[in-house]
Amino acid sequence: MRTRWAVAATLLAALCACAGSNPRHWSKPGATQEQFVRDRSACVGLAELQASSASPVTGGTGSFQENVFMACMDSRGYKLDPKGNLVVQTDKR
Repeated sequence: MRTRWAVAATLLAALCACAGSNPRHWSKPGATQEQFVRDRSACVGLAELQASSASPVTGGTGSFQENVFMACMDSRGYKLDPKGNLVVQTDKR
């Protein structure tokens, strides 16, 4: 149970880090914001899993592998697009 909380906290931290002050905009024909959020979360999780199992020799960063994340998003049909309508919503307090 403790491991699940640690994984959830790590995933949340990564999502927050990726949604910094300059969020990336994405596009995918027909995709909804909800679908984008689910797919992006899955890709973040995959990138973290790959990083945790990779060694420094194989390119592990220790917390996140950007190339794995980008390949995952690409495989799901998402493209980086400065004018894209899909973006991680941040809480503006």
